[in-house]
Order: sequence, then structure tokens, then C-alpha cells
Amino acid sequence: GCTFYEVQSDGDRSIGYFIIHKNANKHTLVEFFLNSHLRTKEIVKDFWQIVESKLNKNYCCQVPSKNIKAIKFLEQNRLKLTDKANIGNQVFYNFVKN
Repeated sequence: GCTFYEVQSDGDRSIGYFIIHKNANKHTLVEFFLNSHLRTKEIVKDFWQIVESKLNKNYCCQVPSKNIKAIKFLEQNRLKLTDKANIGNQVFYNFVKN
């Protein structure tokens, strides 16, 4: 099943969230969001460390091809683009961390 995680700052202010689907051998980062007005280098780094702490070592993520910011972010965080999938009328890119 999927698990929703809310990430809060030290002041208990919500800064973002992420959703992970877990099964026996595979974790999938289904969705992630960080409030745009809080995207300092330090907060982004801390947020991503929290996300990765909940995932197994080898995980995947699928994002729409139109989401250029997310694609660049994943690539900067050492995820590898493996292939693409056509789902409905959208193209999704598949990324893997290994």
C-alpha cells in the first residue's frame, strides 16, 4: 500500500509531503512536493534526506515528462532515467536509484 508522509519544519510548519508505495522488494516514490517559497538549498537537502530515509536503497520514481523541475531535481540527486511509458495521453519518465 501507499504511505503519506508530511514533512514539517522545526516550528511545526508544513514544508511538504511525499508518498511512497512499498512492497516486498520494491519501493516507489509516487509523489513528492516541497512548498516553493521554502526551497532554500538547506531545506531542499534536509527534505530529500528525509524522503530517502524512508525508501530502500534501490527505489524508483515516475514523473510526467512535462514536469521539468522534478526531472532535473531527480537527476541532480543521482537518479537515473531508465525509460519512458505512455499512460493515457501523457508520457512518464521512469527513474531508478541504485
